[in-house]
Amino acid sequence: MGMKGSADKLLEILTIIGKKCNAQGLRLLYHNHDFEFSKDENGFVLMDYLLENTDPKFVNFQLDLYWTTKAGADPLVYFDRYPGRFNSFHVKDRDSQGRFSPVGAGEIDFKSIILEKEKAGMQYYFVEQDRTFDGMQPLEALKISHGNLKALGFE
Repeated sequence: MGMKGSADKLLEILTIIGKKCNAQGLRLLYHNHDFEFSKDENGFVLMDYLLENTDPKFVNFQLDLYWTTKAGADPLVYFDRYPGRFNSFHVKDRDSQGRFSPVGAGEIDFKSIILEKEKAGMQYYFVEQDRTFDGMQPLEALKISHGNLKALGFE
C-alpha cells in the first residue's frame, strides 16, 4: 500500500473536497493506513504533515488503530499532539503474528485508547474484521469484538 503523487497534492485535494463537504453540511474524515506513518528519505511523516496543514473545519481524521499501531505509531501520542482531530476510530486488533484478530483479543491497548477518546475527539467508532484465521467465522469474531468493547467501556 502506498501513495503516488506528492503530499502537497493530497493536501490540496483533501482541502477542496473538505470545503465541498462542509458546504453541504458534511464532514470529510481521512482514513489512514500504515504508510502515512513511515518516514520518507527526508524524515518526512505524511500523517503529521496532513494533521499540521489541514484546517479542522474542513478535514479531520478517522484513525485506523490497526494500521496506526502496525506502523509503530502510538495513538496516544497523536491524541496529545493533535487533540480533537480524530472524529472516529476504525477499530480492529492484531495478533502476535500481525494478523487481524477480534478487538480486545490481540495486542492493541484499547483500554488506554478508550480512556483518551475525548481528547482524541472521537464521536464514532467502526469495527472491522478484515479476515479471520484458525477456523473462526466472521460473525463469531464480531461477537467477540462487541463483547470485549463493551467490557472496556465502549458503548
